[in-house]
Amino acid sequence: LDSIGRQRIARVIRAAEIAESNAENEANQKAADEAGRADVAIQNAEKAIVAKRNEQRRIAADLAKAVESAAREANARGQQARFEAEQELQEIRKQLEQIRLTADVELPADARKRAEELIAKGKAAPTEENGRAMAEVLQLLAAAWSAAGENARDIFLIQQIENLVSTIVARMSKLTVKEVNIIDPGDGSALPNYVAAFPQTVATILSTLRQTTGIDVPKILAEGRNGHSGTAKWSPPAPPSGSVTSTTERIG
Repeated sequence: LDSIGRQRIARVIRAAEIAESNAENEANQKAADEAGRADVAIQNAEKAIVAKRNEQRRIAADLAKAVESAAREANARGQQARFEAEQELQEIRKQLEQIRLTADVELPADARKRAEELIAKGKAAPTEENGRAMAEVLQLLAAAWSAAGENARDIFLIQQIENLVSTIVARMSKLTVKEVNIIDPGDGSALPNYVAAFPQTVATILSTLRQTTGIDVPKILAEGRNGHSGTAKWSPPAPPSGSVTSTTERIG
């Protein structure tokens, strides 16, 4: 019995050991299988992560390209808009400059030109009228000379003699003697002789006029008074102004 018992115990122990070994092998196999599946899962997960990362990088790159393209397009549109705005601004400045030029230069120039034309027209009007009047006067004068025949020259001279004599008298009247010292011989003749010398000066001028031009003013005046057409009035000029100091000195 003891021997049978020991055999059975040995078989039970052996069976237990085998079962334990099988169980351990099975556990190890399962562990190995699970470890293999875990490694595969990890690898797959890592691959998936890498793929996702690559996808994210691609998406990020695409987004960056899109943003850069949009920025370039926006910049180009901005530059075009700025260029167009600058062109429009330049056109406005050009128009303003033209308006300023017109206001500051062209309009005043046109106004001055128009004013000068009006002034010239206004000045020409009386000149034109005077010309017509002078032409009519000359025609009438020519007709009068033609009707006067051989006396035309004398009539013309008589008509002009007053202006001629007035001019001579006016020139002589402008003669100014600042100071004259007269020594009278004692009979009071010095001052009258000085005053009488001035009309004699006029007579000398008229004599010189007759010698140089052939116009004898005294003769024409005398003929005018004796019956020729036209009259000529002449008054002797006054003596020159100034101070006269008369000193009476008896001589002899």
